[in-house]
Amino acid sequence: MGLENMNKSREIFESQSNSLILKYPQLSKSSLDGLPIVKGMLDIVDQNGKYWQTFEIEIHCTNSYPNRFPSVYEVSNKIPKIADWHMYEDTLACCIGIVPEEIIRCKNGIMLLDFYEEAVIPYFFNQTHRMVEGYYVNGEYEHGLAGILQYYTELFMNLNSEKVLGLLIKFLKNGDLGRTSQCFCGSREKMRKCHKSQYYTLMQIGRDNVKEHVSTIIHVLTKTR
Repeated sequence: MGLENMNKSREIFESQSNSLILKYPQLSKSSLDGLPIVKGMLDIVDQNGKYWQTFEIEIHCTNSYPNRFPSVYEVSNKIPKIADWHMYEDTLACCIGIVPEEIIRCKNGIMLLDFYEEAVIPYFFNQTHRMVEGYYVNGEYEHGLAGILQYYTELFMNLNSEKVLGLLIKFLKNGDLGRTSQCFCGSREKMRKCHKSQYYTLMQIGRDNVKEHVSTIIHVLTKTR
């Protein structure tokens, strides 16, 4: 099954890379260890036409593409390869987005061109702005595990971490709910008047993923105590 998924991912990635390269000819197809990649130069130009700098990047196909992001690497070594700069220190890949948002965005698959324009370019513009001006222009999530906790904290309107964890556990204990069902939070309110939007977001993320993220949050909270 893994080989079948990889072959399918490879086919989709290779097919979608054509439209990306057609629009951005400074990129080109290549391969690494038998897997397709797109590599080349990314010029950072703002909406006023001001040129900032150029990065050399690689986008690697993964066996979960297009239902998860491909791996992105900055190979010109302009960005420090540390977590504080939204880099995975173990793989040296760019941390393009927060995991729950990535899952939702990729739920029905993504197009490589859209990913490049809507995620990759903004990521590198944000990094450039921090290099030049000292801060991220578009704000940021914390990196890694702490970012997952931050995502759910904001989903539940900035409740404290313990309450957020409790709500996620209650969500996992409940079955599928309708608009007129009592809310999973235990308030006895109808869900449509309570945590309706949060419930549908959690359902998009998926119970298995939420369960995994609950374990992550417990790990983060345990470390901070």
